[in-house]
Amino acid sequence: MSEYNFEIGDYAVHGFGHHGKITDKSENTLPSGIKAVTYCVRDKGFDNGDGCNEVWFAENEMRPIPITEDRLRRNGFVNATPKMNPDVPRYEWRGSKGYPCVSVEAQEPGDTPNYIMAVDTGRERVECAGRYIHDLQQLIRKSKIVKNLIV
Repeated sequence: MSEYNFEIGDYAVHGFGHHGKITDKSENTLPSGIKAVTYCVRDKGFDNGDGCNEVWFAENEMRPIPITEDRLRRNGFVNATPKMNPDVPRYEWRGSKGYPCVSVEAQEPGDTPNYIMAVDTGRERVECAGRYIHDLQQLIRKSKIVKNLIV
């Protein structure tokens, strides 16, 4: 079983080395009793010869896309690093009326730091930790925010 727990709608790096959007998931139990999970990935840069840009990959052929400051900026997150600790970057995205607010804050400096991601709806705050774009996608989806992330 994968530690990443991808869901339909998540973006991931697939077995050919490009990233795409997961459009389907299949779980089967093999005769040996092992549970096999495969994902269908839509990659606009891939064509299997019949005009289809979807291909299936086994769970162990999928990798997550790390959160980077560049990806956050591309998705409309603005730098909201606290002046008290400029070594710990924090990015924030606000919805159309100012709420809900999504914040992503690095736990520690480094190449792939662990992030604390939070959604503040004005009534409640939901937090989770992670280091990958699909962690942020799942938090946004569970909070019922209409926001499509760009990888």
